Amino acid sequence: MNRSELKGKRCRVLKFLTSAAGRVDRFSEGRIRYSMENLGRLLVLVDWDVGGSTDVFPDELEILETA
Repeated sequence: MNRSELKGKRCRVLKFLTSAAGRVDRFSEGRIRYSMENLGRLLVLVDWDVGGSTDVFPDELEILETA
């Protein structure tokens, strides 16, 4: 994934996630707020449609096509 092209994209998480912000069910959808590099790894902050936001690794996401 190209970091500069991620902002604002719709996405879907590919697996169940647990974070300090709570639980994110598999196939939940949201919008990418931003991405950043941390300790040599790319992290993506996603605002979920059901509420809340979570940092996710790019390989845990599927970018949705826009019509």
